[in-house]
Amino acid sequence: MTELETLVALIRDLLVAIGRVQATSFIRRLQREARERGIGRETLSSLSGEGVTVPASLSDLGKRLIGALSAANFIVVTAPDHIEVREVPGDDLLARMIMSQETVSALTERLGEQRVVETQTAAEIERLTLAALTERPPRKRKPPPTYATIRVHYVTDRQNEGTDLEPLFGEGFAAEGDARLSYGTCDVSIPDGHEVGEVERPSGWQREDPERHIVILTHEGRPRAVFYRELHAELDQASVRTALLFVHGFNVTFEEAIQRTAQLKSDLSYAGPVIAFCWPSMRLNVVTAAAVGKRAYNRAERNAPAAQRDLQQFLTELAAELEPSLVHLIAHSMGNRLLANSVARLSLAPLPVRFATVILAAPDIKQVDFFAIAAAVAVSARAVTLYASSKDRALEGAHFISAYPRAGDSGAGITIYPGIDSIDATAARTDPAGHGYVTNSGLVIQDVSEVLNGTGVPRFWLRPKTSPAGKYWRIVRTKY
Repeated sequence: MTELETLVALIRDLLVAIGRVQATSFIRRLQREARERGIGRETLSSLSGEGVTVPASLSDLGKRLIGALSAANFIVVTAPDHIEVREVPGDDLLARMIMSQETVSALTERLGEQRVVETQTAAEIERLTLAALTERPPRKRKPPPTYATIRVHYVTDRQNEGTDLEPLFGEGFAAEGDARLSYGTCDVSIPDGHEVGEVERPSGWQREDPERHIVILTHEGRPRAVFYRELHAELDQASVRTALLFVHGFNVTFEEAIQRTAQLKSDLSYAGPVIAFCWPSMRLNVVTAAAVGKRAYNRAERNAPAAQRDLQQFLTELAAELEPSLVHLIAHSMGNRLLANSVARLSLAPLPVRFATVILAAPDIKQVDFFAIAAAVAVSARAVTLYASSKDRALEGAHFISAYPRAGDSGAGITIYPGIDSIDATAARTDPAGHGYVTNSGLVIQDVSEVLNGTGVPRFWLRPKTSPAGKYWRIVRTKY
């Protein structure tokens, strides 16, 4: 093989390997490979026409390559700024060639007009060439989203500062009256990389990205009738005909409540519809002084009785629309004041309402107040579970503010009442405040899932304990 043949073979191999090349990168790579194979400078210059400098146009180089490449099964496409070479199967090369007009002329000159015409007329080749050059490249298909979408239904008594179709809920109460409650739905993203117990949110100046964060994708208000119709439709399609309601606690925005509800549905692998009840709980948007935080907490406490009446109204509606024995209820922190008082009153109504499950997580209720309604709460559902911790600094702060121990603080003795499964979750891993274990501890989330599935105590990670007040259960496994 001559030096020129070696160079032609090298160019062919490079073009086929690269596919489409830009002038600068191709010439540099060609020079390097040629030197390594002992191809002289004169041979390289004779082919490129420009020596070791970058050609002004690769079309000239493409013309010189036609003779060498047309003997093999290759498609050569030349343009002012690039050359593209693709290998094709079969012997009918010319019928598959798509070339610029200059390439057609060069090929005709090299092989003779008769051979071109024998396979396909030059006009037909030119027509194919022009069509290929003017045709837009196919659009790249957008890859499928790497996140799941969860539908969260909501009911709120917050003031709507937006419109009925595009609501925007703040920290105040809606006006009193028949239309105090607002209904709607939100679609929320759960990224594929979501970790159990986490609500992934952007930090600093990051933008929300549904493939990395839990993001509210859509938010639409609904008339009451439409809300229940969609709830029934989702129940009919679900693999389990139960619904789950979550009531948040102090210092939570509307958006955070929706995101947390979506996270719970995902982490619990809950197949039925989920509903968030959102009430004005006085979100602290900035780091505030202790006095300001105390005022916000006291205001949330003043809001709780009115919000409790609104929740009770909604639970009455829900029990009329759905069989209450198919509804699970979970409350966190101060939200337990709303839920515990509501289910207690509904269980004592002339027509008592019994739900499937009531879960009281880290209840920010004065222990003395809880014991006053505990008998009614204990019969409000088939299963009632209370989670408490001795390392809950948020409830320790509430105790300090009001001078009354909380039902969710097991430091001075866990809250125990017949008919209620009390679980000490002190050993569970949680946030620095020790208050969010029911939503961010994988082990507690697993325990909640077992409660919703009807699994009674004891469970594998629970150990029975006794105190002067009676029997309770303690989480002993801390792997999660």
